[in-house]
Amino acid sequence: MKELLMEDKAKTYDEVKPKFRVGDWAVNKLGHLWHIDSFDKKNYQVSNGDKYNYFPIFKQDEMRLWSIKDAKDGDVLFVKPTENLGKQLIIFGGIDSNGRIKYYCRFLNNKFSINGGLMGYDHKYFLPATKEQRDTLKRVMDDARYTFDFEKKELKKIEQKSA
Repeated sequence: MKELLMEDKAKTYDEVKPKFRVGDWAVNKLGHLWHIDSFDKKNYQVSNGDKYNYFPIFKQDEMRLWSIKDAKDGDVLFVKPTENLGKQLIIFGGIDSNGRIKYYCRFLNNKFSINGGLMGYDHKYFLPATKEQRDTLKRVMDDARYTFDFEKKELKKIEQKSA
């Protein structure tokens, strides 16, 4: 009986078509976010900025694609370029009643803006930022002498220490 189950599982395993693509962000049943780095016949190789992992393709139904509804206040998001604007990084501040994205600050076209605002882009243009993108925004904020207080959800100017 066990052998039959293993054979059935192996058959199913070979027949499963990958539902995620390289570059997608997936959320598992525990709510953890994973970036799809690559996949082979058996596994997705994933990372979350701190760790690398894998999950079997035959268990992909336990995961779903990330959507803007998974974003939390204070998350750093990457905004895919549009015809009018280049790549952007923002600190997410929620979604208003009209479906527009609120943000605390953004980095666009090599310029850092501390003025929060609203973005009316289609939600499909927003993705979680990679570790490298988060590091870029942190560096830009450091250079501009700003920090984000994740507890209070506010952008703060770093005061110059007097000598």
